[in-house]
Amino acid sequence: MQKKPGPTDEAASEHPLRAYRRKHGLSQDAIAQAAATTKATISRIEAGSLDPTMDLMRRLIAATRGRVTADELIAWSPPPQQQSPEAADEATT
Repeated sequence: MQKKPGPTDEAASEHPLRAYRRKHGLSQDAIAQAAATTKATISRIEAGSLDPTMDLMRRLIAATRGRVTADELIAWSPPPQQQSPEAADEATT
């Protein structure tokens, strides 16, 4: 029998920036403005298709008042079902 994903499974796979936004009721636009970037950039970071530069990482940490850490931003990776087919192929080779 296959286990159904529960709330903790979803939370564990959620990008830490998105988790912060949800907890604090913030939009991607609000975080983007606070970090001096674009909503599209925040969306790509949360989707796992863009790794923030060191400068942007510093601004994101400041925008979240240190509640999202550099370690969390660096360590997070999308769950396998969210990865692009190319990324999944690279992981298996």
